[in-house]
Amino acid sequence: MKTCKCGKSLTEYANFCSWDCHIQDAKDSGFIEHRPNGLPIKSITADGLLLECEHGDHPDYVIPVEVEYIAPVTNVDRENYKAIFGVYPIADKDALDINKEIHAVIYCDDHVILTLNECTYSIWAASDGISLGGFNERKKWRIVPESLRRFLEVHHARAKVKVPVGTSEEACSSTT
Repeated sequence: MKTCKCGKSLTEYANFCSWDCHIQDAKDSGFIEHRPNGLPIKSITADGLLLECEHGDHPDYVIPVEVEYIAPVTNVDRENYKAIFGVYPIADKDALDINKEIHAVIYCDDHVILTLNECTYSIWAASDGISLGGFNERKKWRIVPESLRRFLEVHHARAKVKVPVGTSEEACSSTT
């Protein structure tokens, strides 16, 4: 039986016993942490970066937000859940929870929020987080309200110090 670097036994197809061991192995291999918000590592890239979220290395990255599907549950959603977990969902909420995503916010102008997820842009209403277009079907997705609130706090704090979202602090401090 295979063992993890930490000494715990592994299943036949696993390389690590946990996400923490995977992260530690990447750090030991010289991967670089890029966590501008000090959030936990959620993404490891092939080129050696440890990120808060996928696309957390985008030059205009601000903070991750959680996105959820809010349209009515369909039989397709229930079948997808069964394909993943082997049983049908007990509640419709369970079928929707597997559709949650983490998006990297890269722009906001107080009216719209632009995010990036899986190399695809989406636009959201800054007022309520509802999808306005992009990869996510219009009005069937939203930024989770608590996640939207946290992002807007960051956005407004940056605006008070005149660092517009979508602009790196270094670019604001340089002169041409």
